[in-house]
Amino acid sequence: MPRSRNIKYAFFTNDQLAEHSPIERLFFIGLWTIADHKGELEWRPKKIKALLLPYDECDVEEIAINLDKSGFIRTYSYEGKMYVNITNFLSHQNPHKNERDKGSDIPGFTEDAAQAVDFKGVAINRDKIESAQDKNDSDPADSCSLIPDSCSLIPDKKTMPSKLDGAAEVISHLNLKTGSNFQHVESNNKFVRARIREGRTVDEIKSVIDYKCLEWPAGHSCRKYLRPSTLFNSEKFNQYFGQLGQPITQDINNGQSQQADKELGAVGRINATIDARARERARIEDLQSGRGHIHQGGTIVEEIQ
Repeated sequence: MPRSRNIKYAFFTNDQLAEHSPIERLFFIGLWTIADHKGELEWRPKKIKALLLPYDECDVEEIAINLDKSGFIRTYSYEGKMYVNITNFLSHQNPHKNERDKGSDIPGFTEDAAQAVDFKGVAINRDKIESAQDKNDSDPADSCSLIPDSCSLIPDKKTMPSKLDGAAEVISHLNLKTGSNFQHVESNNKFVRARIREGRTVDEIKSVIDYKCLEWPAGHSCRKYLRPSTLFNSEKFNQYFGQLGQPITQDINNGQSQQADKELGAVGRINATIDARARERARIEDLQSGRGHIHQGGTIVEEIQ
């Protein structure tokens, strides 16, 4: 039965929650109202969808994946059934005494009960998967057989969502361009996945990396900001993306400026190619029309007699 719960102002200013879409945040709040006094509930996606988001077109399994990866919920199993534990629920909620006294049929979460879950081929809590096999490499526990392929040690890459693979590709590109060693962990990947969910492509994100690496070369005071939390932060990334294609001005020791003549990334290269082709067309048209000027880089260099 749905219950009344508290919501604090800090919810709206939580920067980790801000990485989730509005529908994911709304779903997270809804979970509080259908969880028991411990912040736990049985994972029945169709029923939960009907209770919390009956009028919205969304995939609650994907939402659960994202919330789990961010640490806001934890999934676990007990006697073949799947459950959800809302992290730190009792730190923010104060269930009514009658609710606590009544108790709950939902088994409590324990680390031992944390279970590898497979929604659409994606394993949640993959660090728990290995524990599904015993030391003698025997078959996983019987409960795993209730969820087909859920205890596979290595999920089929073909079924992994492209956004997860894209995050790894972006982080690897950043390491390559900056000589860094950022790890493929949730605290880094979540920024990339958020931008991909907004519609940005992996190539566009990599172009921002290329551009900022040119703008902030080794020794530049801003070089330290070539990191996932800054580059792929929602506000900063949109600013950086808007700069693509603009000339890069680098400060040098004598206070003068010079135009960076290195590649500007995918978007910058496209713009440069378009400009070059336009100048070439203008030169050819002048020759064909008999106006008698040869243009090179937009400058008249000689007259045809």
